[in-house]
Amino acid sequence: MPTEFPLPLFPKQLLPDVELDAVTMDETALTISVSDSEWAISRDIEYFFGPGEMIFSFTGQPTFGWKKPKEEAWHKITSELLERLAALERIERADNDSWLFYFSHREKGYLGIVILETVTKIEWTGEVDEKVLELGKSLIQQ
Repeated sequence: MPTEFPLPLFPKQLLPDVELDAVTMDETALTISVSDSEWAISRDIEYFFGPGEMIFSFTGQPTFGWKKPKEEAWHKITSELLERLAALERIERADNDSWLFYFSHREKGYLGIVILETVTKIEWTGEVDEKVLELGKSLIQQ
C-alpha cells in the first residue's frame, strides 16, 4: 500500500537521486518508476528510498516541453515526451502552485519538462523511513 507524503514537507526544490525506469501519466497522476532511489529533502533527511513508484496526483491540464542545453526558450510538445526521458534532474514547486519536473532527454542532451498546475497528493510505493516521516509530520502540526 502506498505511503502518502504530506505536501507541506515537500521542499521548493528537490534533487532526487534516482535510477529512472519509466515516467507514465494518466488524467490524474504522474508516476515516476525507479529501480533505485534516495528521495532526500536534505543531506540528512531521507524519507523514501529503494525501488518503487512516486505518484503525483494532480488537477488541471499538464504541459510538456523541451529545450536545448544553452537555449532560453522552451518548445511545447505533447505527452510523447514521456517516452524519451532518461533521468529525473529536479522537481520544483513554483510560486503559483504549479510543479515543474525536469528530466534529461535521451536525444542530444535536451532537457524535458513536465508542468502540473496543482499537485493534490504524493504517494510512494517503496521503502519508507517511518521515524523520519513521523518526525516531519509532527513538525507540521506544531
